[in-house]
Amino acid sequence: MIRILLCLFLACSLGCHRGWTQTYRTAAGVRFGTEIGLSIQQRLWETGTIEGIVTSNKNRWQAQALVQYHRRVIGRRINSYFGVGPHYGELINGGSYAGITPIFGFEMTFFGLNLSYDYKPSFNVFHGSALLYHDTGLTVRVILLKQKRNGVLRDLF
Repeated sequence: MIRILLCLFLACSLGCHRGWTQTYRTAAGVRFGTEIGLSIQQRLWETGTIEGIVTSNKNRWQAQALVQYHRRVIGRRINSYFGVGPHYGELINGGSYAGITPIFGFEMTFFGLNLSYDYKPSFNVFHGSALLYHDTGLTVRVILLKQKRNGVLRDLF
């Protein structure tokens, strides 16, 4: 299943056009999936964002800061993305762990909402009960700040 998702992601990403991808600057919401948590995403440059994610399940909690590169698939509203960043977490039974988290996913923006689905494995470099945690999830975010319009009439609106 993971191979199929990675092949689909690569196929969509390689054939995409470069350009303005996100229609938002800041979005925040809830993540559902292997773990439940919160997400906030901020646009940093034309095709890049940083996303902060805090998730939890019955055994642990984890926080990540992920820098992501977005590529549009269809227009500006459907994108694929990939990225990487550090994570830190603590086990409920005691002990902490830290490492690197890559992320691969797709997002769609419409009616003031941003929906994304991703695969996010966490590779533990320091401690942890396992070397690798698998995480997939659907994130529903509300757009807090929209991207500024570029055009002749932008100063009027």
